[in-house]
Order: sequence, then structure tokens, then C-alpha cells
Amino acid sequence: MLHHGKEPFPPIWVDAKEGSDAAKEGKKYEPIAKAQLKRVTKLWAQEVTKAQKRAKAEEEAREAQLKRAEEAKKVVIAEDLALEKAVKTKISGGQALRGKRVHVCGWVHRLRT
Repeated sequence: MLHHGKEPFPPIWVDAKEGSDAAKEGKKYEPIAKAQLKRVTKLWAQEVTKAQKRAKAEEEAREAQLKRAEEAKKVVIAEDLALEKAVKTKISGGQALRGKRVHVCGWVHRLRT
């Protein structure tokens, strides 16, 4: 049903059960029972609904990420010139510069969004 994609579905055949007419005739497959077809159709409908919801959620997440990126572009970080000049240092050398204005650079090892 997933491969066909939409209704009406072509005839569906299942393995013949022991003791059925098809098994007695030596056939390997028989048409699907109505109750089984109804159950499988219901499961297929649920899967289609889940896939649509998943696609919608992914689209909304992508749009939200683009919106956050646009908002982030508006943020400008600038040094306040009214204050004293910041001293560039590594974190390990920060203890000697306590109480002073420092500029520490680094990198992001792992970023989780």
C-alpha cells in the first residue's frame, strides 16, 4: 500500500494458510481477507497521517531556523570605546588579569541547535 500510494489499491495476495481452499489446491497465495484488508488499510492511513505531520513539523522547524538566523544577523557585537581597552589573553593567563578588562577568544567544539 505504501508503494502504490493511493486508493483504490490493486488486489492484494497473502500466503495461503494451512487448511484453506487455496492451500488444498496447491496454491501458494490467496486473496487477502476483508478483515485483514480493513486492518491493513487502517494502519496505512495512520502511516500516511504520521508522514504528513512529520513533513509539516520539519517544514515548520526549517522556517523557524531561518527566522532565527535572520534575527541573529541583526545582532551586532561591538566593543564599548568609552571603557578601557581590553587585553587579549588566553583563559590560562586570566588569573593574572583579575579585575581588568580582558578579551578571550575561543571556538565551539560541538554546537547543538
